This record gives sequence, C-alpha cells and structure tokens, in this order.
Amino acid sequence: MPEKERLLFYFFDGVGVHAGKYDGIEVDYCPETGHVFGGANGWLTGDVTHWMYVPEGFDLKDKESYPAPPEGAYEEGWQCVEEGG
Repeated sequence: MPEKERLLFYFFDGVGVHAGKYDGIEVDYCPETGHVFGGANGWLTGDVTHWMYVPEGFDLKDKESYPAPPEGAYEEGWQCVEEGG
C-alpha cells in the first residue's frame, strides 16, 4: 500500500483519475478493504482500485496531463490496491 500522506494519483471506475493522498484503513468501515483515498474532490473508502505516486515536479494544476486510467491491474505505473501494491 502507498505511504500515508504522500501525494499520488488514485483511480476508481466511477470517478476516474484524481490526485490526493492515502489516509490508511477505516477500520470501522471494513478492516480488510476500507482503504481511504482523498483529495480536493472528496474521499473514497474501499472503492479505489489502482494508485501511483505523482512524479516529482509534476504540475497538478495541469489535469490534461494526468495519467490515463488503467486498463488492467498491470498498466504501466499503476499499483493494484487488492494486491497490496
């Protein structure tokens, strides 16, 4: 799993790719899969399927340059949440 509070991109099919941070597991929601990812657009608990760290020097204001959504668990650069990546 990603380091807490480190800037990253996260993906869920229902909302797409967003920038934010990993906040750990919400044990009251689900101690096994309640991974919490959040950013300026809100947060998701247990829904994020993939994540990747934001490259150093990346301009987060340039949303057009955000990475493309993963097409599979091994899309270049993306880590799969279910695999503990």
